[in-house]
Amino acid sequence: MIELGLHTDNWRPLSLGHDAAIAKIVATGIKHIEFCAIHGQNFIAALGYDPGVSLQSNPRAIRRDLDKHGLEVSQIDGSYPMMGPNGSTFGVQYVQQTIRFAAELDCPMVDTVDGAFETPGMSRKEVFRLACDNYRQVLSWAEDYDIVVNIEPHGPYTNDIDFMQRLFKHFESEHLRCNFDTGNTFIAGHNPLEYLKALRKYVVHCHIKDVSPALAAALRGEETGIGSSEVSVGGGVNAENIRKCIELLHKTGWDGVVVHRVQRHGRKHAQERRMDAGVGEVSETQVMRTPNRTDEQPNSTQRPRRFSQRVAKEMCSLRPSAPTFASSALFGKPPAMDSNGRGRETSQIVLENHCHAASNHHHVMKTLSFILIIGFVCGFVVWVAEAQGKNSKLLHVVSFKFKEAATKEQIKEVEDAFRALKGKIPEIQTLEWAQTSARKSSTRASPIAGY
Repeated sequence: MIELGLHTDNWRPLSLGHDAAIAKIVATGIKHIEFCAIHGQNFIAALGYDPGVSLQSNPRAIRRDLDKHGLEVSQIDGSYPMMGPNGSTFGVQYVQQTIRFAAELDCPMVDTVDGAFETPGMSRKEVFRLACDNYRQVLSWAEDYDIVVNIEPHGPYTNDIDFMQRLFKHFESEHLRCNFDTGNTFIAGHNPLEYLKALRKYVVHCHIKDVSPALAAALRGEETGIGSSEVSVGGGVNAENIRKCIELLHKTGWDGVVVHRVQRHGRKHAQERRMDAGVGEVSETQVMRTPNRTDEQPNSTQRPRRFSQRVAKEMCSLRPSAPTFASSALFGKPPAMDSNGRGRETSQIVLENHCHAASNHHHVMKTLSFILIIGFVCGFVVWVAEAQGKNSKLLHVVSFKFKEAATKEQIKEVEDAFRALKGKIPEIQTLEWAQTSARKSSTRASPIAGY
């Protein structure tokens, strides 16, 4: 029977922790999960902004929590690259400890990979010999704990079918198998179905990833793996290959879990559909939040977020000569110091707003090519509260970078459109404007909306 699972890493772009990702999965009704193992400690995960699980955690406590939700771990992602010298130094112990952790969780499998690039100074023959040495060390642990060690196509060696077949045949061990990945094999230039056919006898677990048309056009045949897809299954160019792979597994009586790997659980795919219809869309990522401020008012994190979204949406709705706005930022003054030189408590939020727009008209796209390119604007919010409860001032900054070919009329059109936001968004109290110029580019920067 083929069953569906979800990887907690799908929510890493949203900076959700393990517990929050588990809650999202529980809400779907899916019963199989996969998560990444961290060998040691990752302070981002400890703060609750990464769904990975430290191997120093209490596995039995995790097991109790999973049992409470009726969840099973189909595989632990212990994917430190195993194919080069670093695999010998770090990867072997990484996987060994992941095997031990998996056994405590009653998880049957551990996933491994190679790196994104070939090992400098080593021939393929040398890398193969080293890979065999590395896997020999972890297989002794796998046999003792009765855990399957999977190899996932994710790099230049594992996407070499001959390399993989020789590696499996070298051991012919029931504890060394394949975690097949539709997205990685596709982006590497393979036909995923043909890759699956070649390694079908070793496949015991699968990652299902579709691939967006833009990513496929830009990187197929040049990259060897993608962490998670930007589109849900059916929203990209790999959907038909996925259907054929699932059909093959079904026809050959395969039993196992296929784990859907998609960022934000398909949110971007819905966005892209709206963009195709010519409608602007806002995507927000909360990168970091420190909710330790004792005097924080209820829902204080929502106010700047809603304001940021409103500004971004208004910018998207503005259609001067072409889609023009890309991102904006919120920030406040640095934390004040007390008499002892210590900074007062603050609550920090990093918000990144990306505003996209599309047009069905060729002349608009042509205009876009020379009007405006915004590289990026990274924003952060810092609330500063005086001990007496005084409120700090919150500023919203938007920066524009124009190409040299942009005319004065086109630049003025963008400037006027942005100034008009003050009359559309009541939270904007003041609007300031500054301009900077560089030797090879012209930048109109920092209209400031304060409220």
